[in-house]
Amino acid sequence: MYQTHAQRLPQKKIKQASGKTISKLLMKKSYGIAMLGGVVVVYAILHFFQLHDDHKTPLGFLIESVIFLGLVLYIFNILHEKLQQSVITKATESKKFAISAKRATMALSVVNEIDDRIMGCSDVISIFYHTCNRLAQCPNFNLVWVGMPDDGSDKKVNIVASAGAATGYIEGSYVGWGARSSGTNLTGMAIRSHKTQVMNSRLDTNWYNKVSAYGIRSTIAVPILVSGRVVAVMRVYSTKRNDFHKFELSMFNMLAKHLAYTFRSVDGISEIDRTVQERDKLQCKLENVLLGTISSLSRTLEHRDPYTAGHQQAVAKISVAIGKEMGLTEDRLNILHLGALIHDIGKIGVPADILTKPSKLTSAEYSIIQEHPKTGYEILESLEFEPIKRIVVEHHERLDGSGYPKGLTKDDILLESRIVSVADVIDSVTCHRPYRPALGIEKARQIIKKGNGHHFDPEVVKAFETLFQNGYSFTRDEETKPKDGRTLKYTSKA
Repeated sequence: MYQTHAQRLPQKKIKQASGKTISKLLMKKSYGIAMLGGVVVVYAILHFFQLHDDHKTPLGFLIESVIFLGLVLYIFNILHEKLQQSVITKATESKKFAISAKRATMALSVVNEIDDRIMGCSDVISIFYHTCNRLAQCPNFNLVWVGMPDDGSDKKVNIVASAGAATGYIEGSYVGWGARSSGTNLTGMAIRSHKTQVMNSRLDTNWYNKVSAYGIRSTIAVPILVSGRVVAVMRVYSTKRNDFHKFELSMFNMLAKHLAYTFRSVDGISEIDRTVQERDKLQCKLENVLLGTISSLSRTLEHRDPYTAGHQQAVAKISVAIGKEMGLTEDRLNILHLGALIHDIGKIGVPADILTKPSKLTSAEYSIIQEHPKTGYEILESLEFEPIKRIVVEHHERLDGSGYPKGLTKDDILLESRIVSVADVIDSVTCHRPYRPALGIEKARQIIKKGNGHHFDPEVVKAFETLFQNGYSFTRDEETKPKDGRTLKYTSKA
């Protein structure tokens, strides 16, 4: 008995991939298999008439046909299975991109929230308590504690704050930081080396039973340094193996610096005004980290889709120009710039062969593309900057409700989103695409003029026309062109 295709496929991989994406793509692939099957049937009929003309016996025809059809069906079975595996692999890779991006934004959000909570604290213990309490609310983190090392001969670490469902794990435990402490002693390694230590899968055999009882699968130890001295160490435990990646490490190292500056302030080690200046610098650095993360996510997307390389930067440039013409404040212009810079980040969740397809998309493929605003919002949902998230999810909405994903109308769409929607059309029309050459600024003006009032905001369109009449260049400059030597090609529909 032959196994069915569903039985042969690895079920875990199917569950990990996006069900909607797989089903639509498999439907497309299945049409091809059905067409091949039809060819086989036609061939068999023609073969029958040929055998009849050659006066072969029905038994000889039957044997030869069964062998032939068996071989063909076996080959089709293998091809179909390979196609399914290919679709699953692509969908799984796209999901991994989206998850990584989401982890990055979540890490930045946690640091910001903790920083807000500890700003008004007047003592060190309160600072550490709020930190533990917030981190314990993160997915998979079942225990967080902070300890302060004793410089005495016993080299003990005094736990001063803890939170989480597994606090029983540390009750009555002795934690030392000396080189001869039992087990791998991740805490001691972090204190002695002044560096963050991670154990992502290998559990300490000396504590195996206790660790397993509390469901702990991975852990991290983060030293908090003031003037080159470790004043505290933060331990975080997770119920998931390999749960501490580069985004989490970046979050914990940034958080350790925040805690160190706050520690200095409440402990009287530095003057208040100097601490405020340092905190301002740190906040500026955090904002730079956010900008760096956004740029990194943008480059990740454009690396997967060379035809849109520079598209988001170009849209951001045009959006800011329109915003200035409309008299937006500096703060709103900054939000507009950041939102436009990542407006298509949700395309990380779209298979690369759809993004770069050199011909017209099928209805199934286009419906997958239409998911990207929602995917982008989900990636950024941990960020506190709501206007940026709205730009990402709303830039394909239209005034008359004909847009997607929500079908919003008029003032339900953020002004910044309405600006980006116009800028998006301008750059898309004036640049090369995989399936056509650049159409030029005049074609973009025609499209926007035709949609004025029912697709696009009249005030935004007016600002765009004013810029055009004043000689503003809507072509991409050197900063928004690909820098890796790639050329933009297209395949004519003809």
